[in-house]
Amino acid sequence: MARYKYDYKSQTYTMDNDLTADMKTIVDGFIYNKQYKNFQNGQTPGRRGAFIKTHGGVSAKFTISHDALDPNDQHVALLKKGLFAQEAQYDAWVRFGSDINFGESDRNSTIGCSIKLFNVPGLNVLDYPPSQDSPSQRTTVDFPLQNYQVFFASDAKQMAGYMAAKASGTLKDFRNRPENAALNEIINGMIASDPSSALTETYWSCVPFILGIPESNGFTSYCKYILSPRANQTTLPTKDKTDPGFLRADLIDNLKAAPYIFDFYIHLHTSPYQSVENASDNWMDPNNPDGPETEPFKTNDSKNIYKIGTLEIQQQDMAQRGQDDYIESLAFNPWRTLPDNVPYGEIALARRISYEIAAKSRRDLNGQSVGEPVSPRPPAFNDAAYNAPEHDTPWSDVSSAVQPDTEIVRVAIHPGIGVARVGNSKLEGDSWIRGEDDYADIYIGPETDTPPPMPLEKIRDESGRIKRQAARFRLYGFNAKGDVVKEILPGNGVNVTWKVTLANRKAQWFTADHAWDTAFFASEEHKPSGVRNPKVEDRASLAITPEPMIITGKSQRSAPMTGKFLTEEVSLGELRTDSEGRLLVLGGTGLAGSPYPNNPVIDGNEGYFNNAVGWYDDIADGPVHAEVTINGKTYDADPAWVFSAPPNYAPDIIGFRTLYELLEEVHTEAGMLPMPKQVSFMEHILPCLQRLSSLSWVNKGFYELFAPGKEYDFTDQNLIDKLKTPKTSGLDPHKEKRREIFSKFHSPYEDKCDPHQWPLLYGDSFGEVGDDETSHLLNINNPQDVFSLSYIRYSWFKKWADGDFVTGLPSPIYASFDNVPINDQPAMLDKAALHFCLADAFHPGCELTWPVRQASIYRAPFRIREANADEIDVPEQHEQFEYMAAHTPDRGLGAQPPGGLTRWMALPWHGDTARCRAGYDADNPANYGEYTPAYWPARVPNHVLTFQDYLTVISRQSPTDRMAAFENRKKWWRSLSSNSDSREPGEAEQQMQYMIHNFDKMGIVLQKEGPTDLENVPDKIYVEHIAE
Repeated sequence: MARYKYDYKSQTYTMDNDLTADMKTIVDGFIYNKQYKNFQNGQTPGRRGAFIKTHGGVSAKFTISHDALDPNDQHVALLKKGLFAQEAQYDAWVRFGSDINFGESDRNSTIGCSIKLFNVPGLNVLDYPPSQDSPSQRTTVDFPLQNYQVFFASDAKQMAGYMAAKASGTLKDFRNRPENAALNEIINGMIASDPSSALTETYWSCVPFILGIPESNGFTSYCKYILSPRANQTTLPTKDKTDPGFLRADLIDNLKAAPYIFDFYIHLHTSPYQSVENASDNWMDPNNPDGPETEPFKTNDSKNIYKIGTLEIQQQDMAQRGQDDYIESLAFNPWRTLPDNVPYGEIALARRISYEIAAKSRRDLNGQSVGEPVSPRPPAFNDAAYNAPEHDTPWSDVSSAVQPDTEIVRVAIHPGIGVARVGNSKLEGDSWIRGEDDYADIYIGPETDTPPPMPLEKIRDESGRIKRQAARFRLYGFNAKGDVVKEILPGNGVNVTWKVTLANRKAQWFTADHAWDTAFFASEEHKPSGVRNPKVEDRASLAITPEPMIITGKSQRSAPMTGKFLTEEVSLGELRTDSEGRLLVLGGTGLAGSPYPNNPVIDGNEGYFNNAVGWYDDIADGPVHAEVTINGKTYDADPAWVFSAPPNYAPDIIGFRTLYELLEEVHTEAGMLPMPKQVSFMEHILPCLQRLSSLSWVNKGFYELFAPGKEYDFTDQNLIDKLKTPKTSGLDPHKEKRREIFSKFHSPYEDKCDPHQWPLLYGDSFGEVGDDETSHLLNINNPQDVFSLSYIRYSWFKKWADGDFVTGLPSPIYASFDNVPINDQPAMLDKAALHFCLADAFHPGCELTWPVRQASIYRAPFRIREANADEIDVPEQHEQFEYMAAHTPDRGLGAQPPGGLTRWMALPWHGDTARCRAGYDADNPANYGEYTPAYWPARVPNHVLTFQDYLTVISRQSPTDRMAAFENRKKWWRSLSSNSDSREPGEAEQQMQYMIHNFDKMGIVLQKEGPTDLENVPDKIYVEHIAE
C-alpha cells in the first residue's frame, strides 16, 4: 500500500501527505463536525461519534474452538494465529447499537455489534507498546462488527470525498457521480435493510485483518470476521416496527426468555482477485464471481469460511440497574487486538484514528476513565458481609433510591383539549375493531407530535370515504408531588364511567364576521355582528343539544348523540371505548343541511358567506368527564374538553404556528406558564423555518421559495449548520445570514403590511376593508391583513438574529406513544392533539377561532373553564356583538357551555374549507403574488402534486419530463365547479353544494416514495390522493 507504511515490529505507522490530508477530512467530518458539535449543543451524556444509539449491552462468553476445523485442510495452519492459536474461553461484553441518533426510528438503520473480550493473554497493539508483551500479561480484544458485509467507501480518499460532500451540502451530487456508483449502491443497500431483531442479524468486520505478523519476505494471510446467529433458535414475535425503539425492546424480552448463541467465522483470503485494499470489495469465489451468494454469509466463497468460535449471550435482564451505564463506558476499536491480528487498509487506519479520538473525547467529557478495564462487570452484586461467603444479588434488586410515591391523590383526563374530525365512512355491521388501534371506519388522532406518516388506508376506507378521527382520552393518576403514578385503566378493582356532553350552537349565535378582539375592528365604521337566523324567535330551537352520553367498559359503542335543529334531528357524534377502556369521542359525519326546501347556502340565502340562514352542520364541542373508583375510593377526574373539526386534507403537514403554540403563548402571557429562559435554535427557531419548507407540498409559492434546492431550503443541513451556530468568543461568521432571514418576516410592530414578507399567510382582517385605490382585497395600509410573528416569537427570532441564543438539542422523536416516558405522557397528549391544528388566520378559522386567544376561557393551561347551566349566554334576536364585547369575559368569553368554542365558526363548515384559498390579488399590478399569501394550506391545500404527475415523476421518462411533472402543481379546489376560481354568487353556490355533498372526494396529500435519481427531488414526497 503506497500511501502508508506499517511497522509490525514497533506497531507504528507513517502516512504520506496525501493520505494525511484525507485523514484530516475524515476526522473533521467524523469528530469535529459531528461528535464535538453534539457535545457543544448540550448532548448529555456525551455519545459516540458513530453507532450513537445504544440498544443495549449484554454479558457473554466467547469461546475459541478448533473442533470444526478439518486437520487435513491446508488452510487450517493459517487460521491459528494470535487470538485463534489456542482454544480458550473469555468473558465478554457485547454492545448492540445503530448508526443513528437517539430518538430516531430503528427502522432501516445499520446495526453494529461490538464485542470486548477480557483477560486475553498478551498485550494489544493499541493500548500498550509491544516491548511490554509477555505471556503473563492480560489484555482486552475488540471486534467492532456491523450488519452489512462491506464498508461503503473503498478507501480513505473516497471516504474523505464523502465527508467533504456531506459538509458542503453536495452529498447527493457526490453519490450520483459515475465513479461512486458502487458507493451509492452500498448505501442504498444499507438503507434498504429492515432488521427485525439485533439477534437475528449477521455481522461482518468489513475490513480485512492479518493472520500472523508478515514474514521476512512480506508474506502474510488476510481474513475477515463474520458473526452469525446459530440456526433454529427461537425468538419472540417481531415487535411493532413503528416503535422507534423496537430493537431494544426485542433484545430485552428475548434475553429475559432465553440465552442466544452466535457462531464466529473467519473468511480466509485466498485469491488476488479478492481485494485487501478496497474495503468495499465483497470477497467472492474467484472462479465463479457471479455465482449465487450463500446465506447468511452474503458471498459464494463459503468453502473458505471457517467456524472458529462461538459467542453465547447469557439469559439476563438487559435493563437491570447499571447495565446501560456500563456498556456506555466501554470503548471499542478494531486495533485493540493482538499483534498477529491487526487490521489492514486505509479504512482500517481511519477507524483507528477516529475511534481513538472519539472514545477519549467522550470519556473525558463524561468524567470517565480513558483506560481499558482490567476485568468485566460481574453478572450480579456481591452483597455479602465482610469475610462472609459470597452472595450474589441481581443488580435489578439493588436499590439505594427512595421508593416512589405511588399513592394516587388526583386523577386527570388527557389531553386537556381533544380533537375529533368529521368523516363519512360508514360502518358495515358491528365489527369496527380490526386489531390493536386498527378500526374499520375511524382512526385515532395523533398522540405524539411526531407520529409516522399517515397511510392512505388509515384515513380512507375501502370505498374511498374519509374516516372520522377519534379523539382518544386517557386517565392518569398523580401523587401528591404531581408526578404521574400510572395510566388508569378499568379492571382489577378499577371502575371508570365516562360522560360527554356535545352541542352545536352556531345557528343561535352571532354571525362570524371579524376577529373582534383585534384592534383594527375598534373603529365604529365596522358594523357590529348581529345574530344568525334573526327571524327565529325561539332561540333555543336553533341549538342542537343532545343529552349527555355515558359509556363504560371496554370495546363499547354508544348510540348516536342526537339533538334537534328546529324540527330536524341531527347527530353530533357518538362515544366508543377502545379495547383497554379508554374513551373515544367521534364527531359527526360532516353533513350540513336545512329543514327548508330549496334553501341555497349563498346565492339567494338571506344570510351570507359562512352565515347561512336556516342551515345547520354537525360540528360540535363540549366537556368530557370521568368518575373513577380505585379499590373503593372514588375520584372525579379533572375534566377535559373535546371539539370536532373538518377533515385534515394534509395530515402530515404542520402549520407555521400550531394551535398548541398559540395556547402556550396565551398561557405564558397570562402567567400560567413560564417564559423560556433562553432561546434555543432547535426548539424555538428551526421548527418554524422547516414548516415553511414543508408547506411547499401544499402551495406553489412556498415551493418556489422553500423547496429542496431553492434559495431558502430549510431542510438543507449545510444551511441549518450555519443558522444554528451562535457567536462564540466574539466571532459570529453567520450573523448576516441570520439577520437576512429575520428581515424576511413580517413584524408585529409594522404599521403597514407587505404580502411578500414571511410567513406568507393571510391575517385576521384580510378582505374586510379592501384597498380603495386598487379595489383589491388586500389593504396595504392594514398590517393585520397578513400574518406576522407573534410578539413572543418575534422576540425569539430577534435574539436569534442578534446571536443571543443556544443551539440546543432537537426534541425526541416518538413515533409510538408507548415510548414516551410515563411522566411526560399527559403533556405529550395535550400537545399532540393541538399540534395538528392551526392558529392562524382567524377569519373565522380552520378548526377554532379567535376566542381561544382569550385567557378568560381557561381555568388552567389547556383546560377550558366550564359554564354552569345558568351561565349559558343565548343572544336575543336584536342583540349585537362588537369590539368592546370582545373584551368583556361575560359575553361568551368566560366559562364555556357545550358548543361554546365552535359557535363562532363558519356555518356550514364547508364554506371556509372550500373557499378560503390563496393568491387572491394575483392580478394586482404591484405583483402581490400569484400563489401567496395563503389561508390554511397545512390543512386545506392550495396547490398539489397530483397522482398522475407523480406516476410520471417515478417513471422512466426523460429527466426533463419528470422534473416538469414534479413542478406542475394543480389547484386543490379545481373540482368544485366548472369555473372553480370564480367568486361570482352562482359559481360560489355550486362550489358550496359540491363541497357539502362531496367533501370526501377532495384530495388528501400523503407521503409517497420519491425517485432517487432526480436532483432536488427528495426521497419522500407528498402526493394528492383522490377517492376513486
